[in-house]
Amino acid sequence: MNGATFLNAGAAIQRSCAVQKNACSNAANSGALDGGTAQCDAQEADCLGANSLKRRRAALRRRGVAFDKRQAALDFGSCGSPAIEFGENLGRSGLAFRNVNFQEFNQGAALNIQIIGDFTCNRLASSCQASDETVAACKAATQDAVAAQNSVQDVADRGVAADVFNAALGV
Repeated sequence: MNGATFLNAGAAIQRSCAVQKNACSNAANSGALDGGTAQCDAQEADCLGANSLKRRRAALRRRGVAFDKRQAALDFGSCGSPAIEFGENLGRSGLAFRNVNFQEFNQGAALNIQIIGDFTCNRLASSCQASDETVAACKAATQDAVAAQNSVQDVADRGVAADVFNAALGV
């Protein structure tokens, strides 16, 4: 970037995100961009987050986890998407897992994806009356997600478990 060299791709990506933020801040401060510099901070966070997800997925692909294979449309019964998210401010302090569709899958946030995955599969089987194929796929997705969670050392990288679960169910 601008003639700079970096020791690894992560450092280059981080610098690229910072350069984008600086350009955004300069535009906001000069009046060329409405909305102030807070949007620039958000843009940088999005840039870093997107690239972190790409790195986590690439690392898992090297371990044999496939993200591009999507399930044929699964029958979630009377419920909407059972997708799981990972992040902060999900009803628990620190990083945690929770269903995105909290109205139909209203389990509180948990530190371990197995708690959310098991709840989701049980809800699909009972209240949602999803197909047996979907429930079996959910249970397999939960086990794959647990393996993915256990494969990372850093708590911040555990979000890859939600990615594995969601990819397995095509959500």
